[in-house]
Amino acid sequence: TAAITVSPTSTTTYTVTGTTGAGCTGTATVTVTINPLPNVTAAASPAAYCPGGSSTLTANGAATYAWAPATNLSATTGASVTANPSATLTYTVTGTNANGCTGTATVTVTVNPNPTVTVTANPAAICNGGSSTLTASGASTYAWAPATGLSATVGATVTASPATATTYTVTGTDANGCSATATVSITINNSPNITLSVNGSSVCEGVDGTVTLVASENGVTYQLVNAGGTNVGLPVSGNGGDITLTIPAANLSAGINNFTVNATYNGSLCAATLSATATVTVTAQPVIAANQVPAQTEVCDGQ
Repeated sequence: TAAITVSPTSTTTYTVTGTTGAGCTGTATVTVTINPLPNVTAAASPAAYCPGGSSTLTANGAATYAWAPATNLSATTGASVTANPSATLTYTVTGTNANGCTGTATVTVTVNPNPTVTVTANPAAICNGGSSTLTASGASTYAWAPATGLSATVGATVTASPATATTYTVTGTDANGCSATATVSITINNSPNITLSVNGSSVCEGVDGTVTLVASENGVTYQLVNAGGTNVGLPVSGNGGDITLTIPAANLSAGINNFTVNATYNGSLCAATLSATATVTVTAQPVIAANQVPAQTEVCDGQ
């Protein structure tokens, strides 16, 4: 036949013999050259990253390159492109050499998830001067901020002793280098600020004595006791301002009477008891004598 199709696997020279109608022959040769396919390779740097990162994809072994799919690629052609998929994805690159032959390669970009970091405070509320244990979990390493009042800024467990209410942030990093944050707040319950100003009173015997206290804290209970510990006044709850405790006359004797005033604050977590001495001076009632001079009991009119 005058035309045939050949598909050699390597460069081959073919000879054609032509015969005329008279039976005369002649020959000719033709060479089919097999150009090699390009050896296309592809790499990702880095091959894995955390959410929000990116990777550079680089192809070699050909003259031009086409990438697929186009998802999250900076370009679909070129020897080097940037990929930032939000989930693990495999890309295919087709390389074409100068002879128009093509080859393909694949490269996978792995997206590692961020860790789920949690943090707890025990207790979550402290008194002034107190401390709380902060514990983080869900990652491999941890960094804390701010450093204010912390025993350390790294580690899964730290101790917090802030002077004011503070919110701490812990950044946890896993084995893949991915990180996430969590926050925890420490509340400060103010310790009681109780001021006892005891004003001793001077009274006459048989008259109730009074002791005035000045309290600067709400939620305070006051109890007046004598030197022997016996309660001599009912407990009084204070809400700030002046509070007057009355000492019954039956509990007073002539002379100096010393009493103890106990002030107890039962606020959340921060209980405290303070005391002060109250002095009430009792003056004995005067003994009055009446005499008649002269001693007679009758007189005349006008005398």
